[in-house]
Amino acid sequence: MTIRFRADGQTETKKRRGRIRMPRQLGAYIRRWHKITDGGTHVVMYRGQAIDSIKTGIRRAAERAGIDGVTPHVLKHTAIT
Repeated sequence: MTIRFRADGQTETKKRRGRIRMPRQLGAYIRRWHKITDGGTHVVMYRGQAIDSIKTGIRRAAERAGIDGVTPHVLKHTAIT
């Protein structure tokens, strides 16, 4: 099982979005989730609806917390460090 960082049909760019082997524990979880959702394609759901983008949720959470300049990109760098 692999994780592909480029969607089917998406052209290759200079960033070279590759693929990696999926960790064993994650693979087991994904297989169970796939059975439960009858082959569902969205991992993140809210009230039974698929979430295509988390940007709105992050923006609203930052507004409620009174924090400026929070984006998914900033959170990615925070998690990495």
